[in-house]
Amino acid sequence: MFTKKETERKMNFCVIKSMLNDFGLLHGGELFKMMDTVAGYCSKDFSGFPSLTKSVNNFTFLEPAYEGDKIRITGIIDYPGRTSMEVYLKAEVPEKDNAMIASGYFTMVAIDRDMKATEVPKLILESEEDRMYNRQAIQRRNINKSIDMSKERIK
Repeated sequence: MFTKKETERKMNFCVIKSMLNDFGLLHGGELFKMMDTVAGYCSKDFSGFPSLTKSVNNFTFLEPAYEGDKIRITGIIDYPGRTSMEVYLKAEVPEKDNAMIASGYFTMVAIDRDMKATEVPKLILESEEDRMYNRQAIQRRNINKSIDMSKERIK
């Protein structure tokens, strides 16, 4: 088992020309891909298994990034379920006073060699802040379960 703080992982990326959109800004899809990569890294280290992205909540673009910017993405596990984990991610530009450019919650599912969901460990919550973020993750999970996402919803 890990403490919440022990689940924190960071990765650095550099914005290159091929990542820019028509406005000369980092394309949102490129940033999303970077954050998804960190979510996978964070969840694999926590669970011991590769993971797949199940859903993303509250993904928000806050500031633009430009060619040459260094992006630091930090991920941390807020909540492990039976086979899934919610990973909070934030993307920052360290050279610009750690300006946060995006954040979001990625739900990752641990997968075994047979592509079956597999159980993940529990998380040690050491502080009231850890417990608060864990409760908020459970609330998001419950809201998501209550939303009708069936294929029949749009005909």
